[in-house]
Amino acid sequence: MKKLSTLVYVFWESLTKPEYYKDITTAKFSFSLKYLYLLLSFSSLLLGVKAAIGVIKSTPQIPGFIEKTKIVLSQIYPEELTLTVRDKKISTNVVEPYFILIPKEIGVPEGKIKYLLAIDTSADIADFDNYQSWFLLSNEFVAIKDNSTGYKVQPLSEVLKDVPDGTTMKKSDFNTLVALLDPYYQYVYPAVYVFIVFLMTLWPLFVAVFGLIGRLILLVFYSLLLFIMAKLLKKSLIYKNVYQMSMHGLTISILISTFLALINFSIPYVSLLAFLIWMAIVVAKQTDLEVKSLK
Repeated sequence: MKKLSTLVYVFWESLTKPEYYKDITTAKFSFSLKYLYLLLSFSSLLLGVKAAIGVIKSTPQIPGFIEKTKIVLSQIYPEELTLTVRDKKISTNVVEPYFILIPKEIGVPEGKIKYLLAIDTSADIADFDNYQSWFLLSNEFVAIKDNSTGYKVQPLSEVLKDVPDGTTMKKSDFNTLVALLDPYYQYVYPAVYVFIVFLMTLWPLFVAVFGLIGRLILLVFYSLLLFIMAKLLKKSLIYKNVYQMSMHGLTISILISTFLALINFSIPYVSLLAFLIWMAIVVAKQTDLEVKSLK
């Protein structure tokens, strides 16, 4: 309880009182490190709870999702299509190019992508966009649409390296593979519940670690700017002082970014600007007054 009250006290002082930062310059670095980690953990916990609530609200849709998945998998492979592997290449028994439509159950909006898979064993990867498909299968490669690069390509020699020569894939073979999933559908609910618990327990701790590391790296540069400002204002602060003060100055930044995330709103750079403005005020108001001892 004492630690919680201390965290609340440091949070409020760091958020509202520039003069408090003079005391921070005499505290151990570990004090500020623990504070920042706990603050990030609490922020991540709030976001984890929000995500968990969203998952909980979606659980009634799980049975329908499972049934829809079974329907899609049972219908997605065409009756007439047979794929054959020879020398790590694919051949078909259909007229090419051959297209498999996106199942209507998936609910993909109409656009440039019309097909789930296009099969053309003589395809040139340069023509990927012309097929209007998420996947393109040739006898040399398989390509998948990628929003950032256009597409990603995987050579069939790697994809089929463990597939015996002469292997065929018909609808009956595909259905046999799909049937292997049946025993695992019963674990969907337990997996969801485990995920909910994870979001509210371990997830905040892991996120806080990575968040802490990232912010400590960024503070190296931001603190340098603030240190230059301190020198221009003739403040008796060394770089270490400014860096440690900046760790507490992140309070306002984390508070704003957490609040915006909770309400699903975004304002570019507002957290950074708030941090820089607040720390500029903090540095400007530093004096050589007597300091308190923080542990």
